[in-house]
Amino acid sequence: MAAPTHAATSGAGKLLVRPTWTKGVLSWVTTVDHKRLGLLYIMSAFMFMAVASVEAFIMRLQLMRPEQQLVSPDT
Repeated sequence: MAAPTHAATSGAGKLLVRPTWTKGVLSWVTTVDHKRLGLLYIMSAFMFMAVASVEAFIMRLQLMRPEQQLVSPDT
């Protein structure tokens, strides 16, 4: 295999740079990097655990005493 002797250059002699999204939420949402995907997975697991904990606490408050009206039957 032959080694490349020159890089792709534009007409002005500058090296062409591949456009990348390096900042922002969109770069996290559209990533294929396994480290970022793992962090997103862990963060979403903790988020769902927090929501479930709050809902479980509300249900336990409802069942603590008879005739509690903390949560209506329509919800």
